[in-house]
Amino acid sequence: MKLFLYSVMCRLFGHKYTLKRNITPYLREIKCKRCGKEFGMNDETKSVLPLDNELKRLHSDLLNGT
Repeated sequence: MKLFLYSVMCRLFGHKYTLKRNITPYLREIKCKRCGKEFGMNDETKSVLPLDNELKRLHSDLLNGT
């Protein structure tokens, strides 16, 4: 029930982002304090995308230098 209320709050008022980890100077992973959803953020393209398995794998590859 609590998660549902937070989800509704995010839909009405927007997410409360916190930094999860920096990938590069322009790429980072962020997370909403309220609903717990994770996102990937790119400063160069000014985009925020839901953090799915493909994006997580890409970020891991960038961190590992492969």
